[in-house]
Formats: sequence, structure tokens, C-alpha cells
Amino acid sequence: MPIKVIMVDDHPLVRRGIESAIRLEKTLELTGSAANSAEALQLINEDRPNVALVGFKAAKRTRPGYRQKRAGDIT
Repeated sequence: MPIKVIMVDDHPLVRRGIESAIRLEKTLELTGSAANSAEALQLINEDRPNVALVGFKAAKRTRPGYRQKRAGDIT
């Protein structure tokens, strides 16, 4: 069973590049992509991903009080 992943970044080129890399990995399934935190929260509620890759600026704009788990930053 693949790991369900969503990608969140406000830069379309960055999103497309990372989405392409995720699609090449057989153990990962890209379930959605978002340009901002509002879209990301909707995807999380609908798709229930195992992992959310969130760009640094998008992470700073997450709704106050929303529980975040941080394993590390990708820069």
C-alpha cells in the first residue's frame, strides 16, 4: 500500500517538480496538490494523506490552532 502524499507550495514550478518526483516513486501516491494553506486543509480533510510536504512560506500561514507535526524542513 503506497504512502499517500499531498504537496503544498505557493510556487507552481516547485510544486510541479516535486509532484513529478513523487510520481516516479512506487511507494508514494500523490493524492493532491495545493497552492496555499486553505487548499491544503481542504485536501487533508478530504484525502486524509499520510504525509503533507509543505513549503516553508505555506507552513507559516497555517491557521492558528491547527495541530502541526514537523519532522524536518525541505528547503
